[in-house]
Amino acid sequence: MGKNKLRLMIIDDDEVNNFIMIRLIKEAGLSVICTSALNGQKATKKLERWHKKGGVDFPDIILVDLEMPVMDGFEFIQRYEEVFYPHYPHNQMYMVSSSIRSEDRSRAKSFPSVSNFISKPLPIAALAEIIDQYRRTRNY
Repeated sequence: MGKNKLRLMIIDDDEVNNFIMIRLIKEAGLSVICTSALNGQKATKKLERWHKKGGVDFPDIILVDLEMPVMDGFEFIQRYEEVFYPHYPHNQMYMVSSSIRSEDRSRAKSFPSVSNFISKPLPIAALAEIIDQYRRTRNY
């Protein structure tokens, strides 16, 4: 596809959290292109636009919050699997949430597109491992 840098998308309704996470990623030197969206609907629109352009800007890794207005994490994942997952089955998605409900964890893991459920706050070391693992398994 002509990609040369790993792409990461953060979907979270907390604008400050998104800003801080992107800043920490840059400071940690993780060498990824970051983008964010404030809810699942906005993320879906961005993904549709990138998919129509041939997928070049489509994120390799998606971090999605559970509780968001307009379209929550589960609604987003459902839509993602209907529209995008068939085209990008090797991309990885992680649900990142402060929820401690075992039902949320189980439900998230029931989706084929979800690699794991991670509790907030997401430590930068854990994100670095996710990125490193993606690069190793995809020869990126």
